[in-house]
Amino acid sequence: MQYEHTMITWQYIAGFFDGEGCVSVGRARRVVPQMKEPAWGYSLLLAIAQRHREPLQRFMDLFGGNLYAYRVKGVEYWRWSVSSHRAQAAIEKLLPYLLNKRAIAEVGIRFQIQMTAWNKEHGRRRGGYPAEVIAGREAFYHEARALNAKARTNHRAPKYEGPKAIAAKTA
Repeated sequence: MQYEHTMITWQYIAGFFDGEGCVSVGRARRVVPQMKEPAWGYSLLLAIAQRHREPLQRFMDLFGGNLYAYRVKGVEYWRWSVSSHRAQAAIEKLLPYLLNKRAIAEVGIRFQIQMTAWNKEHGRRRGGYPAEVIAGREAFYHEARALNAKARTNHRAPKYEGPKAIAAKTA
């Protein structure tokens, strides 16, 4: 797509993602017929959701992935997402300019590099991966969750206690 009359820099794109985007190591339960118990699948995911399509279309044009609309309580929202190797490539392009999401972005890159190595070494196993591979994937998943949880708690608004509670504290 061609954009007229606008010059978008990597700094702007990274800043937009830093404020609106999400980096995660996802875990999804998979049922594999050859295995006695369900297995977990892991993947690197980048996503942005908001009400305006145009900025997300630019991410789609730059990095590929998926862009779709959905509704919440009658309001239309748009979501862009990209995963695995494409997500790694996007993070590598944005990383020099990230501030808030730098730590989770670095975990995402390390995760994807390690996933590629594990898949090369062990192939895509229908019967399951060795315990150390599963433990390594779980470790990345929990590291990413901890970083994302820390980011959320830093941005919570203070709880409103009301004038009676404040008066009681000062009395």
